[in-house]
Amino acid sequence: MTRQPENFLYNENTYQLPGPAPVLATQSSGGGGLQPSHGELTGHGAPAEPKSPPEWLLYVIWRQKWLILTTMVLAAVAAVFYLNYATPMYGSTSKVYVQQMSVAINPNGAPEGGLTAPQSVNYLNTQKEVITSEPVLAVASTLKDVLQSDELKDVKDPVAHLKAIVSADVDRGDDLIRVTAYSPSSHDAAVIVNGVVDAYKGFQTRTSRNLESNTGMTLDVLKQKKAEAEASVAAKIQALNKMEGQYELLGHQDQNTNIVFRRLQAISEALTDAQREAGDAKLAADEAALTYNLPAARQSSQQAHPDGDDTEIPITSAQEMAVLKSEMLQTQTQLQELKERFLPEHPEVIRLKRRLAGLNLDYVAAVNRRWLACQNRVAELQRQYEEEHKHAAEVDSKRAEYDRLQEDLNRDKALRDSYDAKIRDIELTRDAGALNIEVLERAQPEARPSYPNPVRVMPIALAMGLCLGLLLACMREWVDDRFRTAGEIKSSLGMPLLAVIPNTTTKRSPSVSGQRVLLDPGSDTAEAYRSLRTAILYSAPAGQLKSLLVTSPSSGDGKTTLVSNLAIAMAQGGRKILIIDADLRNPSQHDIFGVKNNTGLSALLAGRSTPETAVQRSHVPNLDILPCGPTPANPAEILNSREFGEALESLSDKYDCVVLDSPPVEAVADARIIAASCDATLIVLKAQTAHRRTTEHTRDSLTSIGARVLGVVVNDLPRRASNPYGNRSANRRYVPGLSSQGADAPASVKK
Repeated sequence: MTRQPENFLYNENTYQLPGPAPVLATQSSGGGGLQPSHGELTGHGAPAEPKSPPEWLLYVIWRQKWLILTTMVLAAVAAVFYLNYATPMYGSTSKVYVQQMSVAINPNGAPEGGLTAPQSVNYLNTQKEVITSEPVLAVASTLKDVLQSDELKDVKDPVAHLKAIVSADVDRGDDLIRVTAYSPSSHDAAVIVNGVVDAYKGFQTRTSRNLESNTGMTLDVLKQKKAEAEASVAAKIQALNKMEGQYELLGHQDQNTNIVFRRLQAISEALTDAQREAGDAKLAADEAALTYNLPAARQSSQQAHPDGDDTEIPITSAQEMAVLKSEMLQTQTQLQELKERFLPEHPEVIRLKRRLAGLNLDYVAAVNRRWLACQNRVAELQRQYEEEHKHAAEVDSKRAEYDRLQEDLNRDKALRDSYDAKIRDIELTRDAGALNIEVLERAQPEARPSYPNPVRVMPIALAMGLCLGLLLACMREWVDDRFRTAGEIKSSLGMPLLAVIPNTTTKRSPSVSGQRVLLDPGSDTAEAYRSLRTAILYSAPAGQLKSLLVTSPSSGDGKTTLVSNLAIAMAQGGRKILIIDADLRNPSQHDIFGVKNNTGLSALLAGRSTPETAVQRSHVPNLDILPCGPTPANPAEILNSREFGEALESLSDKYDCVVLDSPPVEAVADARIIAASCDATLIVLKAQTAHRRTTEHTRDSLTSIGARVLGVVVNDLPRRASNPYGNRSANRRYVPGLSSQGADAPASVKK
């Protein structure tokens, strides 16, 4: 099996790149050519879904695999060079166990007895920094063994040099500090590490002694400060208690829990209720006086009690007033019934009138008494509110002083607690003693260098080479956007690849290249054109593909040559074909077929010619040519006219298919104008020169005006191998006098 060609290298065994499964065709009864089965006209050109990042990266890796492999090989060579010429460095390590002694504390803050050694990662990290600090390294540089090492012989600043080659790390697995030094001499590395460890132990011993000598003086000062803070706290607590007793729980800062403010709030609420009740009582008294027309009752009641503060007014309850009002309504009802039965002078009527008047007078008097009682209650509550408000203001004025005293108390308590904590920490440290430092493993000279290590250098170099290769591949992919594979065309354009046309090994004239199907029918190029013919015929039902436009993104893609060969292949299939040279700027079809160009499409659209005189027969059966004719000054306007559409429709009725050759899409607007009037459009790309952005813009330009793009044809594909079915001289059939091998065809062919 022949593998799919890469980078558009042509293999004659697989010149038709895989595409959609073809529709089955049937042999026509009359013409002998293939007739497509019935179905809808398929148009392609919708933008493809963008590649996902992983898929795109894999695609780039596959295309740029040689660049990536070359970069990795160069990185491996650089790693080998580094391993051979780098100075070997020996590493030596010492393990140090540092134990911080302290006294265990119970929840009450008192020492329980016994010593513990807490494993604090932060403390170990601190000791790690102490080991590599300048004071420790300065002591280490003065040791005899370290001074006599070759590492420090010609060094001007021994401390800085030691800081550069000595490192300390905390081993998280066993909480040990590992001190390591690197040197070209394994003996010097071990000597330096042991000297640094000895210097660290001496430094910690001196530090502990100095700390112990200063502990006594520090404790005396802290205890004196603590006593002063305790005295201040006691004085402020006494002052606060005095103020709280004098101003009724002043310590309650919340007004909802303070007695003074709660009492003021209760009086305020009672005063509000009394004022509301007094207003209701006054409204009821006024309403009763107006209703019963008895103002004298209110006046007599007010005269009987001129001063509400000195005389207690009997208050009528709401139940008594309801009973009184019920009697009034009952009496009024009885009086109304008697008036209907007796005359007004009747004794019973007069008695009920007197009784009703008395009840009305009692009701009005009761309402007035209630109103006066409410007024007296409002006055009393108002007096109480004013007194309580004055007291609350006095309490509030003392609040600022109380708050300030409370803040001072809190500050003194915090200061006292801090002094107490410091005293306890110093005493515990003094009782616990200094650090416990043990050297578990002394540094020994190593037999093998630590680095460069081939086991680590080579994988790192390959990984760096891979990353650099991927970066270069992505940059190259971004800069060079040419299409290289059929899969790339399908995924980027979203259109099928109908056929690929192989290039010719010898240079031929346009006339020979344009008639390759006729002149060399047994070649693989002719087979490619016939395969394209089949794919086009299968794309539409019989009789629906009447006009086909062939265009390309830019000039030089070979669309003119493809138009002539495709038309010849379709004509050889028994179909009546017409080629229209719609490239009114650079026509070429008349040169390929050797016809005259004095009349043609431009003359037909201008009305100076008729289809019968403009269309010329070619030497190929079933194939006619409508050349460009005289080049007009305004090609776009002519093609965009109504006459062009009518002429194309008329010619499509006379032929099985009209194949149009047009200018490139990106150069001028002619191709888009023609595509809007044609049934289908075919895009031609030149192998290894078509650019992605240009082709995508061509596709979008055509689909934006409603063109039906059938697919893409790749032209001028480089060859890779021979095709035993299409390249044997025994199977090749030549046209006498017009062979394409070794000589060009005549400039013109007689009809």
